[in-house]
Amino acid sequence: MKKEDLIAMGLTEEQAKKVMDSLDGNFVTKARFNEVNEENKTLKQSVADRDKQLEDLKKSSGDNAELKKQIETLQQQNESLQSEINELRYANLAMAEIYAENQRLREMLNYKNAHPEQRLVVSKVLGRTPGELSDSLYIDKGTDDGVQQDMAVVTVNGLVGLVDEAYPSSARVTLVTSTRCNVGARILRANSRAVGIVTGRGGNNVPLLMEHLQREADVLPGDVVVTSGYSQNHPAGIVIGTVKESSLDAAGLLRNATVEPAAVREGLEEVFVVVWHQQDGNVK
Repeated sequence: MKKEDLIAMGLTEEQAKKVMDSLDGNFVTKARFNEVNEENKTLKQSVADRDKQLEDLKKSSGDNAELKKQIETLQQQNESLQSEINELRYANLAMAEIYAENQRLREMLNYKNAHPEQRLVVSKVLGRTPGELSDSLYIDKGTDDGVQQDMAVVTVNGLVGLVDEAYPSSARVTLVTSTRCNVGARILRANSRAVGIVTGRGGNNVPLLMEHLQREADVLPGDVVVTSGYSQNHPAGIVIGTVKESSLDAAGLLRNATVEPAAVREGLEEVFVVVWHQQDGNVK
């Protein structure tokens, strides 16, 4: 894997460099976080100790010139230590941000390597859509990057949604939780493979609904639900979520299941768009 491969995948040059650095072992580690935190604690304790010394000296100094000089020295040292604490605090925050981004990019790289049958374009999430289309989000890749309507948008955890509208340099994605999103799905369990349609119910905290299952379908709580791939617009096997419970519909003719979505959450920063995939020997 070269930096050029990562850039071709859609990462910026800066992001690609961070990933390559992480693969070489030259990245911020949790161990370094702990070191900085320990340094911070030591400095804070030192400041506290000196503050106590200052208070004791002030109480006993009176008109003693030597003690007053010691007090001034301690005050200067405390100011210097406080400055170091502030610098360490800012450094720790910066390292935390770098570490979090590094971890996300490594996970995305691992996902790409695990799915050679897909061509994935990395995209930044620009934000959620306000108003009536609040069940959508915008990404910074569009038709210029090969993004088209109905393409699957995923993270390492599973399906986020489908491209609703594509523009030259951006696109709107309808989230899988939207009532406007319908995806062919199947139960992953080998001795079930029940097939249905998953649709959103209009909220991030509301389970999805898997409908049109046969009455006798073998569906159990904890079953993983994945895309069926029957539409050919997106590949089979993308995780949608996990079954919470199943029951017969109102007419008693078909079975429904509620599904906890796997990938839709607040704070999404990067996603993949599946712009090409190979399925059942055919290229899409």
